[in-house]
Amino acid sequence: MRLTARPTFSGALPWPFLYPWPQRPPGLIETAFEELAKRWKPILDAFDEAGCDVAYELHPGEDLFDGATFERFLDAVGGHKRCAINYDPSHFVLQQLDCLEFIDIYHERIRAFHVKDGELATRLGSNAPAVSDRSATDRSTSPASSRRIRPGRCSSGNAVEAPGRWRA
Repeated sequence: MRLTARPTFSGALPWPFLYPWPQRPPGLIETAFEELAKRWKPILDAFDEAGCDVAYELHPGEDLFDGATFERFLDAVGGHKRCAINYDPSHFVLQQLDCLEFIDIYHERIRAFHVKDGELATRLGSNAPAVSDRSATDRSTSPASSRRIRPGRCSSGNAVEAPGRWRA
């Protein structure tokens, strides 16, 4: 197939400490990103020798979860030419990130993409939003199929339009 990008996750060294409370020791996040770069730099170099990019999926729960954390990591690995992005807009919905603006900003680093359907749905018996992944052909059984839906700006699926809920 001659693929030239390998999607992966970054790992989660400082993720448990990103929330500002309780207060973390000064320098903890900086040290964690230095360690992350120290671990990934030899891998990036090996991929460079093989002519392949490492495409990080920016995902909540991982250290690289948005543009700012990717840039911080990219700086830590010296702007390595093999450090790339696996673009998955389904994660952007919950983070309320603009997936189209993200492409405008990071298009030079996007080397792979994750295609799937995503929608913001509600759990039965709860007011809390939940995410549901469904194939494009599974619309008839979607919980959203019985409600009014509109295309989401950042998902390949639809966002449920329910009063008092977040909308894409």
